[in-house]
Amino acid sequence: MEQLDMKSPKPEMMITTTNLEEKLSESRFQFALKCLQIFVLRKPTENVVFCPYSIYEGLLMVYFVSRDDTERHLKRILQLPNITKELLATYYKMERKKE
Repeated sequence: MEQLDMKSPKPEMMITTTNLEEKLSESRFQFALKCLQIFVLRKPTENVVFCPYSIYEGLLMVYFVSRDDTERHLKRILQLPNITKELLATYYKMERKKE
């Protein structure tokens, strides 16, 4: 189990990549369900094709450059775990290197 190279304020809060991966996967899934609910409520009789993953990733990029209210709103909408942007960015950099 790989650990991210970031110092946690409390040792018991050490985050592993597996743990973070699970949390982010759940966040993406919940975001996709919420998007689908919104589409169904707004256009219940129409067919819709969309990619919640692309929407999520696009909003995540905006989150990385946002601050203050926008940052807080995006963190809530994307259901991001309670970690710093720096730690999240480190995780994504590690994931990109795997590809």
